[in-house]
Amino acid sequence: MTHILITHLGKPRLPQGVKDGPEQVRDYEKAIYSLNGNTFETPMIGFGLIEQVKPDRVVILGTTASAWSSAVGVCMNREICPIDDESAWALMYELLPLEKADAMTAEMLDKLSAFLTRWLKLPVTCQQVPYVEDSSRQDTARYLKALDAVIVPESRLSIDVTHGLRYHPMLALVAAQYFASIRKTQLEAIYYGAFDRQREGVAPVLRLDGMLEVLNWVQALNSFDKDGDYGVFASLLKQDTVPDIVCNAMTRAAFFERVTNVAQARQQLTPLRQHAFDESAEPLAELFAPALRERTDWVSVIGRGNAEMKLADEYLARNDYLRAAIYAQEGYISKCIERDRGNPNDFDQRDEVSKTIT
Repeated sequence: MTHILITHLGKPRLPQGVKDGPEQVRDYEKAIYSLNGNTFETPMIGFGLIEQVKPDRVVILGTTASAWSSAVGVCMNREICPIDDESAWALMYELLPLEKADAMTAEMLDKLSAFLTRWLKLPVTCQQVPYVEDSSRQDTARYLKALDAVIVPESRLSIDVTHGLRYHPMLALVAAQYFASIRKTQLEAIYYGAFDRQREGVAPVLRLDGMLEVLNWVQALNSFDKDGDYGVFASLLKQDTVPDIVCNAMTRAAFFERVTNVAQARQQLTPLRQHAFDESAEPLAELFAPALRERTDWVSVIGRGNAEMKLADEYLARNDYLRAAIYAQEGYISKCIERDRGNPNDFDQRDEVSKTIT
């Protein structure tokens, strides 16, 4: 799978006392960052991450006013630069007036892409994305379309949201979910270099992809509420290191409930209902445990007939009329047998009662 590093480019502040001008380059402040025990120094964390995560491709996202020229500055400030200074300066001063006028063009970004590709010795695409200002829905769609143009289906994505506009991290979360569904991509990580959290001169690079995992849980809950399939929780529980006996039982519970085998479904949900979730070891599962127990409350209903009637109500609320009707009928049969102190799990008794239903 192609590994793509996506990094956002914003507009760094000028140092205090420095006045802006037509030829004034805005550079990010150089800092030492730490990721997975490794430290690296860079003014633009995206360039440092290239050496850390070893992507196959790099995509730099920015607006018409982003400090694209600062990317050239990073090249020129390195000890070894395979491109002569004159060509770098020429490109920088072509970019400067356009970014200062909030008028960067696709043609100039193509030139910058070629420059960075030669310098980094791997494919680089500088892609312009819109501001989200006039219409949130329309501009978000345009942002995703712009990114879609440079995303390879079924690729692995690492997303850096350190620089860029303040709302870009939210767009990154949306993009991660969108491309996972539309292009079958796999999220490796969402990185944020916490410059203001420096300790002893080193800034940590934080992983924000746990936020996306919360959204995945919310999406799974919505999916379950729609169709009643417990199976959507199995992989999420496994990712949160919940024991296999619970995860695998969820899949089996989904099967038995959907074929209207209440007794087996109840048995398979027991490990979930009895499991004591550990907040430190299973943080997301523990967070969503009350929601899971609420959605399996029918297990605690006394009597098979009452349980089947409760499930009939739940499937009716989901507009699943076939299962609602089946559970209502099975519930009626069970309650008739229970009223006469019979065994509602005895097939012959159920068959006998069913023949009396008109």
